[in-house]
Amino acid sequence: YLYFSERKFVFPKVAVIEKLQEIAGINRIWGYGHAYLENNLGNYFNLSSPEGYDALFSQRYGQLLYLSETNGRLTSQIGRVDANIKPASEREGVLDNWYRQRLFSLLGVKYLIESKTGEGKNWLSQEKRFPAAFFRLAWEDSKFRIWEYLEVLPRAFFATDYLVAKDDRQIIERLFDPKFELGKKIILEKNPGLNQENDVYKDEPSAGVVEFEKYLPNQVWLRIAAPSSGLLFLSDNYYPGWKAFLDGEEVEILRANFSFRAVKITQGEHHLIFVYQPSVFYWGLKISLFSLGLFMLLIGGW
Repeated sequence: YLYFSERKFVFPKVAVIEKLQEIAGINRIWGYGHAYLENNLGNYFNLSSPEGYDALFSQRYGQLLYLSETNGRLTSQIGRVDANIKPASEREGVLDNWYRQRLFSLLGVKYLIESKTGEGKNWLSQEKRFPAAFFRLAWEDSKFRIWEYLEVLPRAFFATDYLVAKDDRQIIERLFDPKFELGKKIILEKNPGLNQENDVYKDEPSAGVVEFEKYLPNQVWLRIAAPSSGLLFLSDNYYPGWKAFLDGEEVEILRANFSFRAVKITQGEHHLIFVYQPSVFYWGLKISLFSLGLFMLLIGGW
């Protein structure tokens, strides 16, 4: 059908999608119950969602999201095709699964879509589906509602506190511990070597300011005002080929919170760029150009 149908029938313009395009920005979205979104549908509309694209996701990210299926049991037997947060039926509250709730916060899932019609809509009250302590109604029409999740973390934020843990199960236990403050402390797998001795705010560090300047599939540009030395956390996956440049100088990307990225930041104002530059691609390009040149020489010799 992709080849013979008009695009408007495959990716229709509907009010709820247009509203999400207006308000979501780079915040992730998620569909509840009958408003379940097919995997990767948001890509066409430039909307971010949690799932990995088809089978192209890192194993660690798949393991992390699969915790919502196993109730926290870390396993290598994960979803084979897509990395998904466990769907919620109309017969359960969206936050009934603690691991799903925690992933919403960690991944920056700020907007949830709910259909107003469908089987089982009267099974639970609205308060049990979307409790007012955690959700605010952001928009609705005759068919859909968009809820804003109030405990969501920004896609990128600055933090001064961290702990180092190398055991995967220990990292998972900390991340999903209700007492662990996701937005204030980051879990790393190596010591970042932060030096806060000369920082003005080292005793009572205030929140840093992080702003996105550009967000593309292969580039992320950030402007940071850091009141002290600390860490910039980005809830995009840690993956080979990504490089980070702080004020033009390449810096190390640390794996953080099991599957994501962090960069050490010194006190002051900075410009940070993440760029996807896989060495395999450039080696392949060099080999291809060399092969083409050799082929041309051989042709010329004939």
